[in-house]
Amino acid sequence: MAEFGKILQSVGEFGLFQKVCLFALCFPNIILPFHFASVVFVESDPERHCNTNWILGAEPNLTFEEQLNLTLPREEDGTFSRCLMFTPVDRDIESIRTYGLNETAVWLSHDFRLYLVSQFIVGVGYGGFRMNAIILATEWIGISKRSWGACLSQVFFALGLCVLAGLIYFIRDWRLAQLITAAPLGIVSVYIWYIPESARWLLDSGRVKEAHEVLTKAAAINKDSCTPAVYLAAGGFGEKSVPHNHTDGRRSHESAHHRSGSRQTASGLGNIASRAGGLLSPVVNMLVTYHWFVPIAVYSSFMIVSGALGFLLPETRKRELPDSTADVGQR
Repeated sequence: MAEFGKILQSVGEFGLFQKVCLFALCFPNIILPFHFASVVFVESDPERHCNTNWILGAEPNLTFEEQLNLTLPREEDGTFSRCLMFTPVDRDIESIRTYGLNETAVWLSHDFRLYLVSQFIVGVGYGGFRMNAIILATEWIGISKRSWGACLSQVFFALGLCVLAGLIYFIRDWRLAQLITAAPLGIVSVYIWYIPESARWLLDSGRVKEAHEVLTKAAAINKDSCTPAVYLAAGGFGEKSVPHNHTDGRRSHESAHHRSGSRQTASGLGNIASRAGGLLSPVVNMLVTYHWFVPIAVYSSFMIVSGALGFLLPETRKRELPDSTADVGQR
């Protein structure tokens, strides 16, 4: 039975079909940094204070400094509180100046909770798309050009970071900036449904007819014809799925038996590990109460341990790393 790599060679390893799919999957990677890194600008800590314009109803001619001095408590260092304000009262300005205000209240923007909900949704979708987009893009590309898929995905992400910096520089209103950065997702939500499934995954799942239709479409777009290898592979995968689904092994996850599923599972586990690190980082940062160097030492030790574990990998154990693909072939 022909290997799937030979099937891609017959329909086109990196033709127009693969290029369109790759661009369609990489375009959201320009937008993802807008939401992933925009917190650097949106959640920055500028000089701020509560809105105390209520006192202008009692005396509209107050200067800005007088308004803050009458309505905001001071911190221990003498600066005005950025999160507290005196409770608004229905009194004249002379009484306020004479007796002052004693009770404080915390004011919170009502839009902030909605912002947190939206960021949670973005976080849920971010990991799933970024991981699966790279896998889908590389599975449609032939072996000789497969590195293009992974590399271009990272390039588009870096390009998005550059665009974000320029965008925030010219647009200082965070609400407008969030709207502009989210608008391109409307385009993605329309065309994402037309991106075909991985033919390799369809064959592994026993959906031979759908895989044949997708491969035929890819060959037509690439202006190539399907060779007999495509039909042999499709039939072979179909025959294989019959005993596989009707033996004791049918209880096993199919991803454990095929390269495509194994690759996705491994990528998922890697992403889970990185997310776990993100969840634990605030806890590690709390160790700064003992000494500022403690969090840095913990992070550095994790890097050293993870790097040392690489020596235990059977593929590279007691071997020199290859410098090129030619060196790999010689071994």
